[in-house]
Amino acid sequence: MERIGERWELALSDGQAYGGPTLVVAGRQDSTVGYAAAVDLFEHCPRATLAVLDGAGHALPHEQPHLLAALLQEWLTRTDSAV
Repeated sequence: MERIGERWELALSDGQAYGGPTLVVAGRQDSTVGYAAAVDLFEHCPRATLAVLDGAGHALPHEQPHLLAALLQEWLTRTDSAV
């Protein structure tokens, strides 16, 4: 979680899709950027998994740290076994 938090800029490259596994997590109550736009990332990340968490907003790592950690652990385990 610390390593992810150090660089959490989201910038799409020159239009090329990223073919690796990707986890997109959004807070349902995010009033800063919303959660619906997260679906747009599927165009650039064809192997993406999307999780929208109710009870969390834009500060999801601070609002739901245990739930986010569980999602990340499950996703990492699942994608590691798929490689």
